[in-house]
Amino acid sequence: MAVDNNIIKIKNLYYKYPQQKDYILKNINVNIKKGEWIALIGHNGSGKSTLAKLIDGLLKAESGEITVSDYKLNEENIWKIRSKIGMVFQNPDNQFVGADVESDVAFGLENKGVPRSEMVKRVKEALTAVDMLDFSKHEPEKLSGGQKQRVAIAGVLALKPEIIILDESTSMLDPEGRKEIIELIKKLKDKNNFTVISITHDIDEATLADRVIVLNDGEILSESDPKELFTSDLDLLKIGLSVPFTEQLKRDLIKKGLQLPPNYLNKQEMVDILCQLR
Repeated sequence: MAVDNNIIKIKNLYYKYPQQKDYILKNINVNIKKGEWIALIGHNGSGKSTLAKLIDGLLKAESGEITVSDYKLNEENIWKIRSKIGMVFQNPDNQFVGADVESDVAFGLENKGVPRSEMVKRVKEALTAVDMLDFSKHEPEKLSGGQKQRVAIAGVLALKPEIIILDESTSMLDPEGRKEIIELIKKLKDKNNFTVISITHDIDEATLADRVIVLNDGEILSESDPKELFTSDLDLLKIGLSVPFTEQLKRDLIKKGLQLPPNYLNKQEMVDILCQLR
């Protein structure tokens, strides 16, 4: 018998906000494997963040079923499920509660009643993992945007979740800061084998995922690996999305008569091809 490696299973999910006539999510069916990186993309209002909140039990579906790590999402299991999920939000300032960095990272552990000796160990490990140990005694509000997001990630890591949800968590950073945080998450994911759900408008961020799920008006329009998605006939521009810079450049060069491979090219592959053309 085949082993079920799905850490999240969503079946026939419907949701609408109170006082709204139309559903924000309609008949969502998707499975996410343990250790997989999923990018969830779509225009504003397509239901991305709503889906994340439903998975974490912050919202309750009107109908359908969500299972996380073999626990069906219901009132009996909600706290077990939340203990397996860490969320990193768009604005890290909204997550800070401690007077300094280390007390902020320790906050979630204190709420769970983790013994002090274990707490000190986990805080140190988490801050070391995000290269912020030297800032332990700093006030969070005096950090840069990228440093704040690292501390927010450390607070999640200290809880040792099985799943990390990034809800537009790089959107307030500059391109360099965005790249830095995504590379950090990728490194931590590879080391700890947790599952990542990245809700993002950044198409370049989506190219790093194992699978991209495109939401449009509350429905799953497409799910495939990035290379397949960005070279498919699906017109992302029509649903308010773009394609990666390298793919757009490739299309423009082909229009000008240059011979380029039909497959998706990342930045390094594009540079190599352009060097060969010279």
